Amino acid sequence: MMLSQFKLMTVVSRVVILLVISASAAGSARADELERVRTAWRMAETEEDYFQAAKDLKIYREGRFAKTPEVDYMIASALCRVPDFVSAGRRHFNWILNSYQVGDSYDTILREMDRCGRSDIPTDVSFNVQFGQGGAGKSEVRLKLYYWLGRENAAINTEPIEIVDPRSPEELLGRLYVAASADRAREAAEERLTVRAQVISTSSFVVADTGDHSRGELERVGQKLEKFLAFFRDAYRLRAPEHLITVYLVPSVDELAAVAEELHGLRIPAQSIGYSFKDDLSILGVVRDARMGTLAHELFHMMVRDQYGDLPPWLDEGTAALYEVSNTADKYLPDRPADIGSQGAPIVGGELAVRGRENWRSCVLRKFWIERFGSEIELPSLRTLVTMDWRAFNSLEGGELVAQQAVNHATARYFILFLQDETDKLFSVFESFAKRDPFEIAATPDDDTLSRLQAELGDLDLLNTRFQAWLEQVISERNC
Repeated sequence: MMLSQFKLMTVVSRVVILLVISASAAGSARADELERVRTAWRMAETEEDYFQAAKDLKIYREGRFAKTPEVDYMIASALCRVPDFVSAGRRHFNWILNSYQVGDSYDTILREMDRCGRSDIPTDVSFNVQFGQGGAGKSEVRLKLYYWLGRENAAINTEPIEIVDPRSPEELLGRLYVAASADRAREAAEERLTVRAQVISTSSFVVADTGDHSRGELERVGQKLEKFLAFFRDAYRLRAPEHLITVYLVPSVDELAAVAEELHGLRIPAQSIGYSFKDDLSILGVVRDARMGTLAHELFHMMVRDQYGDLPPWLDEGTAALYEVSNTADKYLPDRPADIGSQGAPIVGGELAVRGRENWRSCVLRKFWIERFGSEIELPSLRTLVTMDWRAFNSLEGGELVAQQAVNHATARYFILFLQDETDKLFSVFESFAKRDPFEIAATPDDDTLSRLQAELGDLDLLNTRFQAWLEQVISERNC
């Protein structure tokens, strides 16, 4: 039986499952459905059981926040126990290793892929919360950390998140409110914190501040968040969340750590300046005024994870990082974007509604590329960058070179800036990767990536030469 037949055979089951989901509260229904398909996978004994589990998991995968390593791992291991789909199972394991940060589970996944084709019970992997930008566990946390030039120990892979007081799914789901319940959502956010907080709401957000923002500043933060949400929705065709997003503003990294433990039972790395938590649709950030690049970064991650949790690292992190510093003046983004450009992005006066600008990451590149700091640190070529998995992107191999990690992230951010400023392909490149279907891809993940970019951008070696020349000029003009 071919993989395309597997895809076709999911249609009837999909209708049934979607009808069940639509008949209940979305959050609890999705949690219940995940537990149902997870249990069916664990209880499977026959080829037919595994095939049905794989079909149901694939249908679940099409829902909100469902492209995760756990779901794809169950699909891959189930396919491996159906003789006609062993090769498809191996391909899907490769997809997992290329598309997700899986932390300590990496070797277990490799071993399970080697066992593909055996009929024994698959290993039950517990995908715990992963630290850093690529994590996607049962309760997904995504951190934004700052690389401090001159502090060689400040990087993504130095300190993991610790779960010191887990919150129940019921408690987290209970924090979700629809827009019509904004009054109660504001009250609940204030009650949730032991420190005094000023709380406002907009049509899509509840904003709680534990610092000393004025009400006017809070309202400006809320307005900017609405602008970013509208832009991400229209330019990248991302879904707006069904519930209000709660944003917590704190004045310092110490306060961020305290609130993280209070709200989510997490002990976070000392260099964290913000994170998002999908289970209760919350974003936390160190924000001392109305500048909120960290919040825009995390909002993009949250909206992307709703639909496209398996984006490659260069595109996922590079695009989120693009909006750390950006132009959100009213002349670029009206309250209700109406003018749609050829790429589907809001256009005002010939300009994109939100444009990323140069930022501190260029100084990372200046130090480690232009100034040639150390022989081990390299600017990755575009071919190397776009075929990195999360382990390579975060430099978790080869001696854990912290500086190389910083260069990889900075290069990805500036490649996305290059696509924005020097080509008209930013949104079409994003769409090409966002809408990939691993069940329709016969090539390896690396070959598929290179062919997609080639189709969008032309010869990659020529593009690399052009990109590096542009990048060197941009960095050389930067005052660090």
